[in-house]
Amino acid sequence: MLERVIDKNRCGECLGFGGRWLQVALSLLVSVLSLADASIGEEVLDKEEKQAIEELIEEFILKNPEVLLQSIEGMRERERLQVERETKEKLIALADDILHNPGDPVAGNPDGDVTVVEFIDYRCGYCKTFFTSLSALIAEDEQLRVVFKELPILGPASERAAQVALAAAQQNLYLEFHTAMMNMRGGFDEKRVFAIAEEIGLDMVRMRRDIESTEIAATLAKTRALADKLSVTGTPAIIVGSNIVRGAIDKGHLRAMVAAARAK
Repeated sequence: MLERVIDKNRCGECLGFGGRWLQVALSLLVSVLSLADASIGEEVLDKEEKQAIEELIEEFILKNPEVLLQSIEGMRERERLQVERETKEKLIALADDILHNPGDPVAGNPDGDVTVVEFIDYRCGYCKTFFTSLSALIAEDEQLRVVFKELPILGPASERAAQVALAAAQQNLYLEFHTAMMNMRGGFDEKRVFAIAEEIGLDMVRMRRDIESTEIAATLAKTRALADKLSVTGTPAIIVGSNIVRGAIDKGHLRAMVAAARAK
């Protein structure tokens, strides 16, 4: 078996072959040690031969660390592509919940040919940054449909703001409330949220009743469940077609995503 695997007088020559030798050595190590561990009633390699293989590979890696880095990068790229494939499959399988949940507020053209979906939290600074890009594209693209998914993950104040936002949607004032909250600077509490709701003209009696409704609670619960299925743990998370981006992007990036979805 490879002249009993190790001829130490030839190690230097083997190392000279670079990455090709590492592939051979790693393959031999995996296959030989697997055989040695199997219950086949016969020991393929003795302890000294196994150690010799390990020392040979260790010596090569120490002299050629870039090969190990390339291997790690290749592994990471394969993992990234696998996650990307699985995410696309989830986006297709969950398309109806993503695009057409009746409790979600819609902006732009309700009959548009491309939909941008955003998971948001009103205490999220990155959501405020993305709002500028999204608003600009809504004004620019008459065929753009936008779905907002309220995902309050940053505490009780976020929860209350999300409830008021959905109550505003029931009074056809969602975008007004959303815009006011996104343009607001500094922190907020329930009192400030209610003040903004009153400023944009919400029926406050109805709003106070609606924020405690089972309907709004169900919408928030569905959004949380969907976020969990899509591994959305932060905001903003932006979905366009079969792609999801986690974090704020500029208008150019968003426009490119919309164009790509429209071209399909």
